[in-house]
Amino acid sequence: MSDLSHVTMRLGGYYAPEEARAWLHAPHPQLGGERPVDLVQEGRTEEVTAILDRLDADAYL
Repeated sequence: MSDLSHVTMRLGGYYAPEEARAWLHAPHPQLGGERPVDLVQEGRTEEVTAILDRLDADAYL
């Protein structure tokens, strides 16, 4: 499974497909304003999954 597919699947636990797509393509404050999709494509998936891990743990920052 590709990293982007994995991230998208995890987002599906929180968002409708359109919302997940928007989340991936919007600048994210926890990523210094970078877009999650860009980080995944650059091989920096760990930074994106760290946010999802915090969501899983109900640790909203």
